Amino acid sequence: MNLKEVILLLIIILIVSAGLCYEVSKPWVGWFDFNGAAYSRFAKNFLTFGFLKTKMTPTWDMGSVVPQEFDYYLHHPPMAAYLVAISFKLFGIHEWSARLIPVIFSISALVIFYLVVRLLWGKIIALLSLVFLGFTPMFLYYGRMVNHEPVFLFFYFLILFFYLKYLSERKNLYIGGMAVGLILAFLTAWQAFYLSIILLIHYLFFAYKNIKDKRPIVIFVLLPILFVLLYIYWIYSVKGSLSDNVNSIISRFSPNERHQFTWLEFLTLEVNRIKFLFTRVLCFLALWYIISLTVKRSRNLFSNKSFVFIFFSLALGNILLFREGAWEHEYQLYYFLPFFSVVSAMGLVSLKNYLHHKRILQILIACFVFLFFTQSYHNFLSLHSSKFDINYEIAVKINSVSMPDEEIGTNFKISVPTSWYVDRKYTVIKSVEEFKEIDVLRKLAFMIVIPHEGKTDGLVKFLSSKYPYSIYDNFIFFNLKNLK
Repeated sequence: MNLKEVILLLIIILIVSAGLCYEVSKPWVGWFDFNGAAYSRFAKNFLTFGFLKTKMTPTWDMGSVVPQEFDYYLHHPPMAAYLVAISFKLFGIHEWSARLIPVIFSISALVIFYLVVRLLWGKIIALLSLVFLGFTPMFLYYGRMVNHEPVFLFFYFLILFFYLKYLSERKNLYIGGMAVGLILAFLTAWQAFYLSIILLIHYLFFAYKNIKDKRPIVIFVLLPILFVLLYIYWIYSVKGSLSDNVNSIISRFSPNERHQFTWLEFLTLEVNRIKFLFTRVLCFLALWYIISLTVKRSRNLFSNKSFVFIFFSLALGNILLFREGAWEHEYQLYYFLPFFSVVSAMGLVSLKNYLHHKRILQILIACFVFLFFTQSYHNFLSLHSSKFDINYEIAVKINSVSMPDEEIGTNFKISVPTSWYVDRKYTVIKSVEEFKEIDVLRKLAFMIVIPHEGKTDGLVKFLSSKYPYSIYDNFIFFNLKNLK
């Protein structure tokens, strides 16, 4: 790369970084910010109780709790929680220090992605792909989401980079880099398992005949088996049973009692989400390129199309294998980023095959780029303006009136983001009988209720007759430490 290319690359990455850092200190009230609250909880518990006491496993617990009562979370590999814990240790416990982890990995992923695409299709496609990937609403918003997707995307691109370098140079260094990248990917997200399968298929069909090296096959086969056994041991040693994880996996395969939908409804929803999160412009350019492949003069415009297969199959497999999860979480489409970015860039460049008038071609390309940035900016702001109702002010109020080791009662379930700001052990109580039983076993400090919530009027009436209370934003705070 020459100096001009490096400077241009840095400018693009700096602008994208600014977008990723937009409202980086905002409380966990945004669209799908419950992931940030959850991983912050896991990370804080690692620092509070220690990695050894928690068995290196994320826990949901709040307030005063003993290790025997830990509520473990094993539905995802723990790497993202470890990284947030490190950030909290270095910079303190803040929303921005939690978001710092996905931001760093997303920025790093941009660099590796550029190198991968440049190796495959040259500088022009690499620059266009980088712009399309970096400025999509999907990347700008979900690239700073505290979850495993941004972290895994980096390892995904890193593995592809080493894989490509190995195919061209056959060096042991790249075999080792690929293996290390896969190990880190397995520690980050389940998607590493089918990435291994996809790379195995790609190597057998497109590379092995010429290379005759069985080491990549060994890596792509043995590492998934090793990590399956490792995760079974980990889950069983922590919980003593695999049933919770098995049920969780099964529930995400297809519609269940929480979400009922047909294949047509599912595909319609995902297409509409793709048009919004990747913009209609990229969808059009990608479709244009796919259609243009049927024309002979476009068919051989770009080589290495088998790598587009890797991008597409990982992304498609992710939403088809876990349909229920994809229905509920739009960010499951995150792994379509490299596919749409690269294919859209190819679609834009392929226009030169059909428009030979240079001025008209330049105007058309400028229009596409302008429309892309316009749509992306509008959709990006729309995502940031979307909010979950988490009762943030009430959570802060509960935290301020109670002590860290005190337990509170509520007549409603506290959401994950709300619980982050409450930061107290709590119990949901629906009746007078439940209240009396729990209050005898362990003294509650406060009871916070929503009037007329879930047929608990009898409980509210009982508490009103015995304890002093105050009303705050339609919530009733009963001080159980004092009698009337």
